[in-house]
Amino acid sequence: MMDEPCASVSVLFVISAKKQRHIDLQRVIKTARKYGMICDVAEVDALEAVRENTYDVIVHKVTEFAALSRQGDKKAARIIDAFKAFIASQPSSCVVVDPLARSEVLLDRELTFTKLRQCTTTHGTWRITTPTSAVIRSQDDLANLEARLSEAGVEVPVICKSVTAHGSKAAHEMCLLLSTQASPSIAPPFIAQTFVPHNAVLIKVFVVGDSFTVCHRPSIRNLQHNSATHAPLCIPFDSHDVSKPHSESHLNV
Repeated sequence: MMDEPCASVSVLFVISAKKQRHIDLQRVIKTARKYGMICDVAEVDALEAVRENTYDVIVHKVTEFAALSRQGDKKAARIIDAFKAFIASQPSSCVVVDPLARSEVLLDRELTFTKLRQCTTTHGTWRITTPTSAVIRSQDDLANLEARLSEAGVEVPVICKSVTAHGSKAAHEMCLLLSTQASPSIAPPFIAQTFVPHNAVLIKVFVVGDSFTVCHRPSIRNLQHNSATHAPLCIPFDSHDVSKPHSESHLNV
C-alpha cells in the first residue's frame, strides 16, 4: 500500500455481494479511505445507482457473467454489454482493473495456454516454459486419447481441465490420469496437460502497474509414475477442494 494520501481518487468496485463478503471488501474500503480514496460499490447488474458518476479507477470481478455470455447466455450477454458501455462512458483516464479484453482470455483455457506458450523464454539460467498439452475436442479424440496425447508429447501423469475456465461448476471439475489408457471423468472439450511436480505449492502473482503481490496456495502433491500401483487410474477432483487457502484434500499431502 502507498505511504501518502491519494487526493480525490475515486474508485468503483463492481463486485457481487457474495464476492464482497468473501474478500472482506469493507475492510479494503476502510483501508483505502485512510489514504483519501473515495469508494463506491455496485453489482454488475445494478449499475443504475452510479450511472452518472465518473471514476478514476474501476475494480471489477465479472468473470462469471463474462463466461456465461461466451456460452450463449443472453441475460449475461446483456449485463456484460451494459458494463462495457458503462466503462466506455468513463473518462479516457479511467483505469480498469482488469481490462475486460485481457481478463476474458482467461475464461478459455485453450486461449490461455496459447498466450502462455508465447511467453516461453530463457532468462539467464532460468527457462520459462509451459507443460505440453493437447485439446481433446470430441468423442473421436477421446476414443483415440492415447494417440492424441502421444502426438502432443503429453506424458503421464496427465491433468485434465475443461476448456471453459469460469462460469460453471464443471469449469472446476478436473481429473488426474495415471495411465494414457485411463478414461477421463470429464467430457470433451477439455485440455489434457502433462502434470509437472511442483511440491504441492501453487504460486499466484497479482500485478497492478509496477506493484505486485505473491501468495502461496495449496496444490496437488508430487505424483510419481508408479503412483498407479495402488491408486485408481483416474482421480477426479474439484479444483476448489485442492487450491484454496485452507484446502486439506487427500491430493494435497
